[in-house]
Amino acid sequence: MKIELCERPDTPSGGSGGQAMLVLQDGTVFRGRGLGAHGQVVGEMRFDRPMAAFRESLIDPACTDRIVVLTHLHVADGGMDDGRVPVARLGRPGLVLREDVTRSDGGRAAATLDAWLRSRHIVAIAGLDTCALEHHVRAAHAPRGCLAFTPDGGYDLARLARLAAA
Repeated sequence: MKIELCERPDTPSGGSGGQAMLVLQDGTVFRGRGLGAHGQVVGEMRFDRPMAAFRESLIDPACTDRIVVLTHLHVADGGMDDGRVPVARLGRPGLVLREDVTRSDGGRAAATLDAWLRSRHIVAIAGLDTCALEHHVRAAHAPRGCLAFTPDGGYDLARLARLAAA
């Protein structure tokens, strides 16, 4: 299997959260900034285009065992209020964002999205060209991927591609 790196020209090799990788079942690799929990998840891609109500994508039971890709150019984070999120419906394995989420001054927020994802053990990545990702997935018929975020930034890309293809 050929491993091919696809990234935006302005994507740094890391960030405040460190480097994360999304490896598709055909070996294509997207690199970005990790947020949320450290770990790896394997699942089918689901593309969503929310502008403000992206939280529904994180709690939709139809998305369990999927990697949700938010394709809108900018996602604002009003914070996460645990009192408004049905805990029994959580189970998101992964989240992909085009840009880093910006924090708003929402007074009802109990935690930032990054902290909320960590507390729920949800792995996420930001800084990917989500339009290119969606185009590639649809053209190559490669809907499965492995999203990985490690504290040390060490990745075995061939192993992640095998996991995504399994």
